[in-house]
Amino acid sequence: MLSAEAILRLVNHPMITVPENMTIIDALKSIVDNKCGAVCVERQGQVVGLWTERDLMRNMISGPFDMQTALIGDYMVTNLYTVPHTASLEELEDKCVGLYIRHLFVEKDGQIIGLLTARDLLVADLNLKSDEVKNLKSYVSLEYYENWRWKKP
Repeated sequence: MLSAEAILRLVNHPMITVPENMTIIDALKSIVDNKCGAVCVERQGQVVGLWTERDLMRNMISGPFDMQTALIGDYMVTNLYTVPHTASLEELEDKCVGLYIRHLFVEKDGQIIGLLTARDLLVADLNLKSDEVKNLKSYVSLEYYENWRWKKP
């Protein structure tokens, strides 16, 4: 079983965090610089929110919005979805699909230890499937089927 904590180790990318008093334009620069789709928003060293590229689109059409002056803390999503570090890959995928979300915070001993994305789960699942196929192929070879006939005396 592949756990949330094991997947975090496999994907090996840090959570990108920004302070809640950062402007949207600076948070966006952080997203671009880090080639990611979301930033975790911190207050006094604790993750208190999430802001994504999808949130930017919503913010842009929801009314007056100035990226130069708007603070990320005023626009972040605070309803954070967490999973225990022991959650299986299947449980993580089920949660993402069932809740229509792309980001899950992983908790261990009451602390957030990482952020998993739907992409991370897809990569983990594909790696597992590739390993399974490789193992199955090792059991069956064409040599067996090519040499099935009786040997002529």
